Amino acid sequence: MFKDSFKYYKARKPPPDLKDVMDVEKTDDPTVRKIAVSSECATHLKTNFALKSTKNWNIYEFLDVPGLILIENPFTAEGQREWILKCLKEYSKKPNILNIDAHGLLNDDETWWESCFGKSPNKDLLSKLRWATLGYHHNWDTKHYSENLRTEMPKDLTNLTNYFAKVLGFHQFKAEAAIINYYRMNSTLAGHTDHSEVFFEAPLFSISFGQTAIFLIGGHKQEDPAHALFLRSGDVVVMSGDSRLRAQMLMKSRLAGAQKGHGLLKKKADALQMRFRMILGKIIETKTLMGEVMKEAAFSLAEAKFATGDFNQVVLQNVTKAQIKIRSKKDNVAGVNLPVFESYQDGTDTYELAGLARGGQQLAKLKKNYQKAVTLLVELASLQTSFVTLDEVIKITNRRVNAIEHVIIPRIERTLAYIISELDELEREEFYRLKKIQDKKKIAKAKVEAIRREMIAAGKDDDRGGVANMLDEGDDDILF
Repeated sequence: MFKDSFKYYKARKPPPDLKDVMDVEKTDDPTVRKIAVSSECATHLKTNFALKSTKNWNIYEFLDVPGLILIENPFTAEGQREWILKCLKEYSKKPNILNIDAHGLLNDDETWWESCFGKSPNKDLLSKLRWATLGYHHNWDTKHYSENLRTEMPKDLTNLTNYFAKVLGFHQFKAEAAIINYYRMNSTLAGHTDHSEVFFEAPLFSISFGQTAIFLIGGHKQEDPAHALFLRSGDVVVMSGDSRLRAQMLMKSRLAGAQKGHGLLKKKADALQMRFRMILGKIIETKTLMGEVMKEAAFSLAEAKFATGDFNQVVLQNVTKAQIKIRSKKDNVAGVNLPVFESYQDGTDTYELAGLARGGQQLAKLKKNYQKAVTLLVELASLQTSFVTLDEVIKITNRRVNAIEHVIIPRIERTLAYIISELDELEREEFYRLKKIQDKKKIAKAKVEAIRREMIAAGKDDDRGGVANMLDEGDDDILF
């Protein structure tokens, strides 16, 4: 499986055995075949991309992975340095989008290169750059491209990939989006499928600069083993045709996962909505009760003042620390932590002797009523906090449910339909090819029979049909 292969080649202790890795420098590898560059491309295409002459290019295809092509380092030594500098200095500028933009680490008038290598270099920022997107910018939340996130593609990079496409025969290719990944030593890129593109028949170009790496490409099914390929600095990997359709089973599992996730999120939204309505009912009930309690507390305060007189000074002189305190805990509802507040009395009652001379009964009633009011206020605060939290979570959950139902699942279904249609077309082409072979063989056999009959009629053939030995007779080809 792809995941097993990924973990195997990612491991460092013990290091992986690289004997099964496809390497174009192994001339005895039967699964690697060299492709000749057409003389038309070598003669008529002129470039200034710091490339070697196409006559000196080595282009390989891999028989185990149809559609996978490798151009072995077509760049000159100076060309590699030039393109590396472009990736670091030019393509990390606006309007291109960087992963660090979301964190506000750069000023509006500052570039990543100037920040890291300027007069006051910021070495911490040097290792934070992970990727930059160009042209159509990939939306990592919705997992698709849109016109709203589009800037102009760099012309030099567009012309470079267009040139590679023409050399390989993809004359209608036009680069519209690119992502530049910046890897540190010993870093890896997790396995993924290119399911966001609109046209899967278009080739995908991957150019590597820097350290040697191992490139993994999976099969049509998740359980199929992955193929590993050595990449050296300057190598260009081209995925086209069948190699871009190797996501069908991954798409099916992704569709099943999306449908399962949609069902779980729907259940979560229903559970949260049920709790939301229950809390709303409690809030209405508590607020109604709160009015009665506060009214009763206000009356008891007036009664206490009438019976006892002004006791404000007694209360103020006995203030030390809060007797009624609040503690909080978490209530988990469908994975959402709701804060719950509770009031409790800590320590002795410092106002126990207040009103001993007169009005003690009214003061005791006053304390009881206001203690009940505080308890209700704390409960109301807990309910309203949970209400606001649930309201926000329900909105987010419903947005996710709608996104999966109306965006992600339809897009995966369209991708699956396209892949299936392409595979059906390949099957029809293969069937037609076999039919044509059979027709040609029938025509050839008919011609041989006609010549033989003419020879028999002319008396130039013997009685055994011209075959002197049974071993000399050829068998028909068998088509599987």
